[in-house]
Amino acid sequence: MADREREYPERHYVALASAWRYAVVAIAATGTLAVGLTLGAVFDGVPTALAAIACAAFLLFGLLGGIGGLYDTWRYVRIIPYFQRRVGEIDTFLAGEALARRLRCLDRLAAFCGVTPLSEFGFNDDLRNEPLLWHPADHGLQSVHALLSALEEKPDVVEDRAVLVRDLQKLEHALSRAAQQGIPFCLLLRHGNATSGHEWSVRQGTAF
Repeated sequence: MADREREYPERHYVALASAWRYAVVAIAATGTLAVGLTLGAVFDGVPTALAAIACAAFLLFGLLGGIGGLYDTWRYVRIIPYFQRRVGEIDTFLAGEALARRLRCLDRLAAFCGVTPLSEFGFNDDLRNEPLLWHPADHGLQSVHALLSALEEKPDVVEDRAVLVRDLQKLEHALSRAAQQGIPFCLLLRHGNATSGHEWSVRQGTAF
């Protein structure tokens, strides 16, 4: 199934277009530098070491960096809960691919059930200097409970129901724990599987 035929949030397609632009610029810029310095080394006495460095930059930053970033943005797309403070004992950080892939379907289902669509709980990102809009965890739980019930009653509403239910159940567990502790949440749209301690030291909230 083509990516555009799936039902990702619109924000995903914006990120994908940005990754395409970055890949093209990175490949073009480093490729031009590598070709220019290589030709200079052959014809104009440019030091061979400079040409070698330019070729390495083309391979590492142009091809591997540009195409790798594009692949990560296209392939690894997840919706995860993001909390104002640590919740503990949750398993959602590497889940959420099915939620992202079927978000628009889930939003239509939520509207049919009369509950808040999941998209209304996200997807501002404080790493992009966007203001976070926190929501009571029990409000999210109402939507997740309704979606799980609807998927139980209408098992044919989506093709990948089993993985979607699994993602919703993990989200349900995380929101239940947050609600018990009075911890507000929002939803993040994440691309790629990489993270670092630095990321979580500068973020306002936590996914754990």
